[in-house]
Amino acid sequence: MPKKRKSPRDASGLTREDAQLWSRVAGTVEPLTEREIPAAPAAPTPRKKASSRQQPAPDHSESRDEERTPAAKTPPRRPHERAAPPLGRIDRRESRQIAGGRVIVDARIDLHGHRQREAYGALKAFLTRAQAQGHRYVLVITGKGAVRGEDDAAPFYEAKEAGVLKRAVPRWLAEPGFRELIVSYGPAHARHGGEGALYIRLRRERGD
Repeated sequence: MPKKRKSPRDASGLTREDAQLWSRVAGTVEPLTEREIPAAPAAPTPRKKASSRQQPAPDHSESRDEERTPAAKTPPRRPHERAAPPLGRIDRRESRQIAGGRVIVDARIDLHGHRQREAYGALKAFLTRAQAQGHRYVLVITGKGAVRGEDDAAPFYEAKEAGVLKRAVPRWLAEPGFRELIVSYGPAHARHGGEGALYIRLRRERGD
């Protein structure tokens, strides 16, 4: 049986019959305009995995306000008032040195017979003046405070004030105003009045 001859193919790979058939079909097709060409679908945006717990977005409004608003100036602190210096006591060794003359008593005041108000002012003025004059040790006589009898010839106010200054003067010396003037005090030796007098060591004006 004779073999059937194959139709020759063109450059596109089609046979002559296929090419004729394609040309007839292509003649019946109308080309699409640009408006009729459908746009290609946009690629889907990948979704982020939702966290199990959503956190609110940070609010920076307060920090922005702080940047715009200048910081308030802190008022300067007032300096603290300087505390009065401590008050010491004159010991026995120092008392013996004063009594023996190795330490000189620069001045003395006798408050015996004064009312408290008068004695207070006189003592303050005396110590202030003694400090300004550069004195180091002074003697203050208060009296021993012996109670006088009605038959004594002493004035009536001394009988009522007996022993008051002996108790009051140490209290006055502990006040801040007096502590600015003195360093220490203590009972005088018997040579200078014993229990009825006090040795006082003065503070230098620039500090002791």
